[in-house]
Amino acid sequence: MAVLIPSCLTDLNRISTLMSPSASFPAEDQNMIIMLINSISRYITRMCKREFKYKSVSNEDADGRGVEWLKLNYYPIVSVTSIYDDVNRLFTASSLLTEGTDFEIYNANAGIIRYLDGSFASGTSNVRSTYVAGYSEFQVVKGSNDQVNFSDGTARTATLDEGAYNAVSLAAHIQTKMDALSSDTITCVYSSISHKFTIASNGSTLSLTWLSSANARSQELGKLIGFVVTADDSSALSYTSDYPAIGVPDDLSDAVESFVRFRYAEAKEKRIGMFSQSSGDSSSSFDFSNLPSYINEIIQQYRIRRITL
Repeated sequence: MAVLIPSCLTDLNRISTLMSPSASFPAEDQNMIIMLINSISRYITRMCKREFKYKSVSNEDADGRGVEWLKLNYYPIVSVTSIYDDVNRLFTASSLLTEGTDFEIYNANAGIIRYLDGSFASGTSNVRSTYVAGYSEFQVVKGSNDQVNFSDGTARTATLDEGAYNAVSLAAHIQTKMDALSSDTITCVYSSISHKFTIASNGSTLSLTWLSSANARSQELGKLIGFVVTADDSSALSYTSDYPAIGVPDDLSDAVESFVRFRYAEAKEKRIGMFSQSSGDSSSSFDFSNLPSYINEIIQQYRIRRITL
């Protein structure tokens, strides 16, 4: 079966709302949809000349230009671990800059750092940055997707605090809430490489009761972090989400989903793009020369357009 790539910009949990892939949905069509999600996600990534998902960036070197501005390659900026400015490129402790004293994140969405009361030294690859960047937006809504049903031998329900999280903070919060209810040690971690969540226990039994709990709040949380919730996860002590978690803005995912439906209809000769149909042999004609304008309009908002500073 086809597998979603880590950089995918939607998943089958979201597509299912529009196209109903389920246990009864033909396997060949599920594979087709996954392949379309992958190819369209890659296309948009190349077209926009940027990566979208949360990632840790280590030792990114840039030329200092004797100005106060530094443009990082990935954005939006989530946090900055360290910035060094060293014309000798030794990057020792003496060249480490302090956030709030030497520099600030001037525009997180554009990836721009500003040197405070000075400028970065002129040099070649003399500014080295380590930081976290990319979209990582996970909204927990009270009464909607704020619970996790699980069993460690006893049926339990962990209730999350409502709020906006990034992937790492959401994993930490899930761990805190589940671990507080169990006599075992429950962990939840997020991988910025696979973009998947892993929930595990050091005990003798752990089940994530997505289906049997019949709790829509838990099922919606499961889908948010990439689990398929049409069956329980059981008979193991560690479970990793089935799909890479998304975390990108909803309008970007919506554009991908609409694009997938457009291409799927092309392949299956259904409605989108049809300009004529005859009844006798049930033949249809389609025009796919242009994507619907609203898809292009959304994608264009995410293309790199960075001014020279």
